[in-house]
Amino acid sequence: MRFGLMLVGLALAGLGSAGCTDAPAPRPKPVASVAPRPTAPAPSTQTVKTADADKVVCRSMTPTGTIVPQKICQTRAQWKQFDDAARRGSEDLDAKRREGGTTGRGE
Repeated sequence: MRFGLMLVGLALAGLGSAGCTDAPAPRPKPVASVAPRPTAPAPSTQTVKTADADKVVCRSMTPTGTIVPQKICQTRAQWKQFDDAARRGSEDLDAKRREGGTTGRGE
């Protein structure tokens, strides 16, 4: 279990640092919030899902080789892709280990 968590951490750190540069990530432009009118119809489910996927979420991540965490901001849709890729990578490593293809010790 501990080994699996370590692999997930390494996968996340590797994926997080794969596209990192010294330049900070561009910040999205703020959007003015407008209170909905009481007479306006409720938004469709598709509109709500799209708006939720476009919401920017920031995470603090520590890239491999440093102890300084970095604040990384992406949309929820981008974080979902990142998390899915990390999960697939971890599952692939676990499957290879179960098949005897790797010991997980860099061999």
